[in-house]
Amino acid sequence: TQSRSSAASDVYKRQVFKGVHTLTEEEASQPEFTNTAHAEGDDPKGNRVKTPEDSETIHFNKLNLVKDVDTSSEFAKDTYAAGDKVPYVFTVTNNGGVNIKNVTIADDKIDEPATGEKTELAPGESAKFYGFHTLTEEEAAQPEFTNIAHANGEDPNGTPVKSNEDTETVPTGMNKLTLVKDICLLYTSDAADDLLCV
Repeated sequence: TQSRSSAASDVYKRQVFKGVHTLTEEEASQPEFTNTAHAEGDDPKGNRVKTPEDSETIHFNKLNLVKDVDTSSEFAKDTYAAGDKVPYVFTVTNNGGVNIKNVTIADDKIDEPATGEKTELAPGESAKFYGFHTLTEEEAAQPEFTNIAHANGEDPNGTPVKSNEDTETVPTGMNKLTLVKDICLLYTSDAADDLLCV
């Protein structure tokens, strides 16, 4: 005869199943992904048995960075020369499903760390950061100047979150053509022809 404890252990046996889902581009573009499942089986009498449904939600930690020249700044110009300050505005957006804290801008070319409106972003929230870069003579000697930046932050568990990289290119004083137009008069004589430009 089977003991009560033995029978109970048979009734409450647990089986672990494992599976993998590959995210589609559409799913990965959302702030979170939820998957729902249930189990089915047959009891000793052949009746179909179904468990309650259970779901699991994964939040995607996403930061998006857009880097532009701050055209509203007093330092904004059409072209930049050595010693000029290039003003940048960095727009950071939390496209994920959880709050992102300690948001900073990583740009090794700006003179000082970028200052921001706020350093914690709720899902769907954006904030602007501002910074400057002073062009060196070597940089200004090139036709244009480009630099790269990204944003960093942390999710509620302290896990690092990194945004996309974005670049911004500005023209320098070398990226210009100069035209000088003269009037030339041709003097002709038996000895030689002379060209006079004024």
